[in-house]
Amino acid sequence: MKKIFLTLIFVPLLMFAKAQTLTSFVQTGIGLNVEQSGYMLFAEYGQMWKWLDVSLSIDYESTFILGKTNSGNVTFYKNGLYNIDGNYYQGSSQFSLMLNARIDIIRFFSANSCHALKVGGGFGYANEQQVESKKFPVGSGLDYNLYVFNRYLWTYSLQASYEFDITSKITLGTFFRGSYTACVGLSIRCNF
Repeated sequence: MKKIFLTLIFVPLLMFAKAQTLTSFVQTGIGLNVEQSGYMLFAEYGQMWKWLDVSLSIDYESTFILGKTNSGNVTFYKNGLYNIDGNYYQGSSQFSLMLNARIDIIRFFSANSCHALKVGGGFGYANEQQVESKKFPVGSGLDYNLYVFNRYLWTYSLQASYEFDITSKITLGTFFRGSYTACVGLSIRCNF
């Protein structure tokens, strides 16, 4: 565990030491979950050397939209005579700090291209939270139930993106990434 923390600290520091040959960048993006309702937000700071990007990112992935997801009705039959309808909500989210590395396939072969096709991945530490609740009418004999599960874990992500240089400093792109759920979205990047 100490080796991983040292890697998370020293890799960016080594990149800063070589700043004369590296280009720094800040990138942000927003995406939608491809499996269920939800979204992803990320912000990252990194260094680019020719065709290699190494960065630290903060990712937030959630299946909550407007505070709930997977909602529905739960029906219980009491003594076979009448039913009790309740509401059911379920959702989850993950907040993670990731160390990412991506290789630009196009710039590997052509250094002056304004197009970039990047593949790579990341490794990091995350906080995952799951929420599930059931609510029944007063007097039904059934209780309200709220379940919250919170844990910390090591996580990874697979990443792919296409980016186009609008100017020498601004890049727009699309991405496929995510450590908790697969997301697709749009990103903007600023080189300095």
